[in-house]
Amino acid sequence: MDLPQLGAFLRSRRDRLRPAEVGLPAGSRRRVTGLRRDEVGELAHVSTDYVICPGTGCGVG
Repeated sequence: MDLPQLGAFLRSRRDRLRPAEVGLPAGSRRRVTGLRRDEVGELAHVSTDYVICPGTGCGVG
């Protein structure tokens, strides 16, 4: 799996979950319907960088 495919996969999984499903407040000014990358990192107890980099390809090359 290359990085663009990995990014698309991770994005599709974030889009499937709603904040209320994992105990987060929905908020009134959300720009995304699913979970934000920082919320995924918080729920997984990892740095946001670990969530962002595989999806965007940062630090590669």
